[in-house]
Amino acid sequence: ALVRNLGAFEAEVGATLGEQREGSRLALEGLAAVRDASARVREGSLELGEGSRAIGAEMDELERATAALRDAATGISARAGDISAAARAVSGLSRRNSEAIDSVQALLSRYVLDPTCPDGEAAAGAAAQGAAARDAAAPED
Repeated sequence: ALVRNLGAFEAEVGATLGEQREGSRLALEGLAAVRDASARVREGSLELGEGSRAIGAEMDELERATAALRDAATGISARAGDISAAARAVSGLSRRNSEAIDSVQALLSRYVLDPTCPDGEAAAGAAAQGAAARDAAAPED
């Protein structure tokens, strides 16, 4: 009976050792899976860090571009004011030119040139006619 009990006990110990081996194998597989998952998390973390740095660099570049655009817009605005001032000045000069032309035309309309006279005679005749017209237009004292 003792040998029979010993055989049964030996079979039970063998089965228990088999279960322990299977449990150890499963535990090692689980540890390997945890190690692989940790490696993937570490890699993902590194990629996330690189992505964050790239986003930061792009944001810096965007900020620089925005500042350049803002400066350009300010410059354009200032130059538009200069152009507007120059246009007003040209307009004033054009008005003064027009008034001067009108004044010269009014003075020239006092003289009548004789197209049949040679140039010298026309000028002398015009001067004489202009003087006569002035004398006639002047109020008498």
